[in-house]
Amino acid sequence: MLFRAPFLVWYLPKVYVSFPRVYDVMMKRLNRAAELGVRLFFLVAGLGLLCPTLYAAEGNELIGIGAVQIGTGGAGIAAPKDATWSFLNPASMVDLERRIDIGVEALFLKRKAEPRGPLVVLNYQSSQEDLFLSLANNDAGTMSDSSPMFSPILGVIWPFEDFTLGVGVFGVQGNAVDYPRSRSVPGRRRNHRDRRADLQVLKMPIAIAHRFPNDWAVGAALVGVYSRLRTDSLTLEITPTRGDFDWDDSYGLGFKFSLYKRWDRWSFGATYTTRQWTTEFSKYRDLVTKHLDFPQQFQVGVAYRPSRWWELVADYKFIDWSGISQIGREAVHGGLNWDDQHIVKVGATYRASRLWTFRLGFSYGESPVPRNAVFTNVLFPAISEKHLTAGFTYRLTPQADLHFAYLHAFENTMRENGKGDIFSIGGRGTKFSLEQDSVAVEFSYKFKAKH
Repeated sequence: MLFRAPFLVWYLPKVYVSFPRVYDVMMKRLNRAAELGVRLFFLVAGLGLLCPTLYAAEGNELIGIGAVQIGTGGAGIAAPKDATWSFLNPASMVDLERRIDIGVEALFLKRKAEPRGPLVVLNYQSSQEDLFLSLANNDAGTMSDSSPMFSPILGVIWPFEDFTLGVGVFGVQGNAVDYPRSRSVPGRRRNHRDRRADLQVLKMPIAIAHRFPNDWAVGAALVGVYSRLRTDSLTLEITPTRGDFDWDDSYGLGFKFSLYKRWDRWSFGATYTTRQWTTEFSKYRDLVTKHLDFPQQFQVGVAYRPSRWWELVADYKFIDWSGISQIGREAVHGGLNWDDQHIVKVGATYRASRLWTFRLGFSYGESPVPRNAVFTNVLFPAISEKHLTAGFTYRLTPQADLHFAYLHAFENTMRENGKGDIFSIGGRGTKFSLEQDSVAVEFSYKFKAKH
């Protein structure tokens, strides 16, 4: 029975038009599949904990969760559409029906790196190791990595008489790089280490929303975090990390607080996310010297509906990367030297007919990686800036929808200027680039509301 839902998604439109009796049979099967949806949610959520591989685009975050959000460039904090809004803006859940949303995003990335450093290498013989003025492995040449990755989308919304409840498990952040050669000379001499890094993050909101008599709504969410890390990066002592590319786990917790109000043509939304405090990666204590927490954020936006067919959305998002020591500090102090990000997102939704809805979006945010920290971030090339998206929804039945979205992150290339710390100087001239395409597919089932 688990394999029948995709079959229905593909063939149901033709059945609906041409074979009414067969359609009724298919509808019964579809309803049965939807009843299994909640069970599938928890099953797939468990599997997601085992393999939530993804890459991201706002720093190390995805620009949106699920096909609907991605379709409008990640904008829409004031225009709730599906269960992923339990994470984007919990307060806006008051305008959603009882529903389940299940999907996946596939990401196809083109990552290239070309380590460079000063041509003169000074080998001072110490008691055990050579000391290198130039860290970059000039012999590595141009390295590339284009492995596909996947991110789960799972959420449930449940309205009650006085409040609305939402829960979800979403792949929202991460990094994955596996280069064929080391970025550094010491890494090359250490059995070709210092070339891989993999960070995978799931966030799991338990959200609640309440609408007041004046139509303003407030929301809050307890956000659970599960992340895992593996890398063979060198430590500050230019020695291999004791983690040695073995997986290590971390757990965390944070909070979201949000507002939402809808008028006839306009709506408004705002969300503040606290820092998400996490446990340490014990295997990588020599590399990740501080807890790898996740930063506080603020996002605000509006939606405008000039007619029943059109909806325009615009959001602003701030991410406080510099507030996290492990991310914002310079490399000589164990960080990545990331700057804060200011991100602008805009999108449009056009309802062409009862069955078809189309979306278009654009997102821009300057890379958090400064030009004096390029060599430091070769294993964490979170440098995407411009994203163009498009998508659609096809209504299978009055209760079931199929969503699709496509994203293109335009290629961005950065070169180390050598004007930072010793790692910047030693990697002057290092270059890396990132380009991304992704597709997201999502299935939504709306239950009959019970209040």
